[in-house]
Amino acid sequence: MPVVKKQKRIIITPYKMFSNGAKQLQEKLKTLSDRRVLRVRKTSTKFKPRQSDVNIFWGKCDDAWWSNPEQETAKNIARNKLKTFKAFKEHGISHPEWTTDWETAFSWWENNELIVGRTILTGHSGEGIILFKLEDEQFDDGLSCKLYVKYIKKEHEYRVHVFNGKVIDIQQKKRKVGFENRNNQIRNHKNGWVYCRENITKPEGMEELAVQACSCIGLTYGAVDIIYNKKQNKCYVLEINTAPGLINQTALLYATNFKEYLNV
Repeated sequence: MPVVKKQKRIIITPYKMFSNGAKQLQEKLKTLSDRRVLRVRKTSTKFKPRQSDVNIFWGKCDDAWWSNPEQETAKNIARNKLKTFKAFKEHGISHPEWTTDWETAFSWWENNELIVGRTILTGHSGEGIILFKLEDEQFDDGLSCKLYVKYIKKEHEYRVHVFNGKVIDIQQKKRKVGFENRNNQIRNHKNGWVYCRENITKPEGMEELAVQACSCIGLTYGAVDIIYNKKQNKCYVLEINTAPGLINQTALLYATNFKEYLNV
C-alpha cells in the first residue's frame, strides 16, 4: 500500500471561535496558500497537532495547550490597560498620564482635568469606562475604578497595524455620515465613528511610535491605537489590539504578511 502524505495545515486558534477577524483571516489565507487552513477552538480536547502544522493564535489564547507561551505573555500585557501603560512608561513610549491612586486622580479632577476612569482593565469598545467631566458635581464614583487616565484632546485618532516590525496598514477614525449625538471624546463605532484609509493625514513619527510600542511589549503583530494632539504636535499611544477587526483589504494584508512570515 502506498503511503499517503497528509496535507500540511495552517491552524488558526482564535480567542473566540466566532471572531470575524479570525474568519476573515482564514478566508484570505485559503486564497494565498496551498495548505489547508483550519480554525480550531482553543478549548478543543479533540484537536491533535501535527509537527508540520503552522499555528496562528488570534488574540489571547493561553488556555490553548499548544499555544506559544512567549507570545501569550506579550498578549496578556497588551490586553490589560494597566500592564500596557506600565510597559510604555518603562520603555519611554509616549502615552497619556495615568495613576491607580484615587486621591491623585481626585486632585487632577479638582484642577479641572477631564479624567477617564476604567473599572475594567481588560475591557474593549469603551467597556468599563467612566468619563468624569469638568462640570460633574462629585468624583465618588471613581472609587470603583482600577485606573485613571488624564484625557488628552485629539485632533485625530488612528489605528496603525504593525507586523514583524513594520507598518502594514493605517486607518483613521472618521465621523459616520448621518449619525446623531456623536461622542467626540470616546470614538468608537457605537458613538458614531468608523475606520477609513482614504484621504487620511499621517502625523510625523506616528509609524515609528507604533512599531516601538509593539516591540516594547514583545508582540509580533498588533493594531496600535494612537491619538494626535495638534496643539502639542504630538502622538500618544492608547492601547494595542492583538485581535483587531479585519475586513477586506486589512484582512488581506494580515494574511499576506502571515504567509511571508510563516513561509507558507
